[in-house]
Amino acid sequence: MGTFQRLQREDRRFLARVIGRFRRVLVEFYDPDVTVAIADGNLTIPLSHDLPFTRAVHPGYSENLRRTIECLADEQPACQRATVVDVGANVGDSVVLTNRSDVRFICIEGHPGFYEYLVHNTGHMENVTPVLAMVGAPGHRLSISTSNGTGSPDHTNSGVEARSLADIVGGTGRPQPISLLKVDTDGYDAEILESSFDWIRAERPTLFFEYDPSMQPDDAKPIRQVVAELVEMGYRWLLVWGKEGDLMVAVEGDDVMDDLDLYVRRGQQRYFDICMTDDEGRFSRIRAAEHRAFAVGAK
Repeated sequence: MGTFQRLQREDRRFLARVIGRFRRVLVEFYDPDVTVAIADGNLTIPLSHDLPFTRAVHPGYSENLRRTIECLADEQPACQRATVVDVGANVGDSVVLTNRSDVRFICIEGHPGFYEYLVHNTGHMENVTPVLAMVGAPGHRLSISTSNGTGSPDHTNSGVEARSLADIVGGTGRPQPISLLKVDTDGYDAEILESSFDWIRAERPTLFFEYDPSMQPDDAKPIRQVVAELVEMGYRWLLVWGKEGDLMVAVEGDDVMDDLDLYVRRGQQRYFDICMTDDEGRFSRIRAAEHRAFAVGAK
């Protein structure tokens, strides 16, 4: 990337940060719906939602998820669709960003407000099934606190009763095997994965989730331990991206997680995206796609 391009990027980031700060003051008094362009589509979101500003500051945000879904979709036989289960679907941004009508999405969102935007943004798409539900161990009750367009679940006696992933997905009547389970729930990912172990063993989807130890509740099983149990389950191949959406490492086994934890504790970076698969060939294809994406300075 040339010097002029770097300056342009830094100018965009600076402007996005300035506008973002002004916006956060404004939405305390006025939070209208706005329509923003993302990839080749449009999203209706509240002005308070951070997504367009996050992508302005970090242009690679969620592009790694899009590339992963494309790899999974392209490996399907002609008679079969890839199916993505999106837990924490928010406003439907993953669907719009991916822009693949040949991929079926089961979009699960637990917050009624975000769910309304999800339906608005994807309701015209025949390949999307939106579901209003909280994923977790049956019998647990959860509520969601929101901030700047994201929601973080928490246990509470007055919340909504959680449902198992098997129950939710089974109720959609989906005809195809599950290709990808994507989880992004701001600190609750480990609990969702752990509560879905039986379903994961049966379905064997590729997994894509956020690794953020700092956001986990104090009484939750450490996400590092959940990753280790998934490796024992056969999910031996891992890809790790930084917050900019850049591939950091692609490895077999979970030894790298100790190094990532150290990196987080030193304050170098708060979170990572992780993809795990039990299929070495799929791992190699996703890794190759990442190398192609950045081989010519695509960002």
